[in-house]
Amino acid sequence: MRRPVRDTRRRPSAVSGHRLALALSDGMQTLKHFMSAHFHQDWFDEYSGSWEDAVDDFVEREPTRIVEALADIDSIRVTSDAELARLLDSIGNYYWPGDAPNAHTVWLSGIRNRLAAAAAGEE
Repeated sequence: MRRPVRDTRRRPSAVSGHRLALALSDGMQTLKHFMSAHFHQDWFDEYSGSWEDAVDDFVEREPTRIVEALADIDSIRVTSDAELARLLDSIGNYYWPGDAPNAHTVWLSGIRNRLAAAAAGEE
């Protein structure tokens, strides 16, 4: 029997208004913009399923916001990957990095590394 294909375009999970307010009050406006503009509900179709292409699009379109996005990522303080997933979903993320115990942490680290390379001119 064939296993069903997993839809990588997931809907954000429910998150408390407190978590969203905390994320936004902590100066994460650039990360919120980045997630909602590049990892929105149609990101998979827009970027052919490549999160790297979504990050590169941000770098190309908004190079002056790269340092701010890096600072926002560095300011995240969560205690678990599940908490990170809820936080990212609350600010507009629809990307699902998988079911590994630290999938969101690894994915966000990959985004950070790609943005840092772009900021350093290492594209």
